[in-house]
Amino acid sequence: MFKPDIIEALAACCCTFDEIAAYIGWHPATVYRRMKNPKSAFAQAYERGAANGRATLRRKQYENAMKGNVTMQIWLGKQNLGQTDTPQLQMTIHNEAKATANFTLDEETKKKMYEAAQLVRREAMLGPNGAGQSSGSN
Repeated sequence: MFKPDIIEALAACCCTFDEIAAYIGWHPATVYRRMKNPKSAFAQAYERGAANGRATLRRKQYENAMKGNVTMQIWLGKQNLGQTDTPQLQMTIHNEAKATANFTLDEETKKKMYEAAQLVRREAMLGPNGAGQSSGSN
């Protein structure tokens, strides 16, 4: 027989099934077999322990972030807020449908888009015949 509190404690420490088997003196296949039945007392003890371990780890990470650990703040921001290291360029494209699209572009693509925008501006300033736009009538 096993002690559920021991299984919970081992699972909370992120022990593998093989490590748990070695600790309690079982063959690893026995642990794997018990874990296949999610309603077994063993599997339930393991899941409780694993959940408590994850919550404890998350709480400690949060505490470190709140104490000023910038690395942890960045990591938690990525995990929980969808933040990324890739700078995002937001581009709004208006047409008759008034659609908006967001893109993430690498530096080379940004450069090409900037060059294309300059070309479009230049063409717009020259007008349809390439002679420049006039402000009055001819």
